[in-house]
Amino acid sequence: MKHIFILFTFTYSISFHGITQIKRMKKNVKQKNVNESKIFFLK
Repeated sequence: MKHIFILFTFTYSISFHGITQIKRMKKNVKQKNVNESKIFFLK
């Protein structure tokens, strides 16, 4: 029983971390796109 619980918490923490990473990446991509468009307009 303890094994399953540890496995569950382990996978849950990894998936949660993965979700936050994906969200951060999406945010960074948005920011990058905004910066690139600003540079494009400045040209």
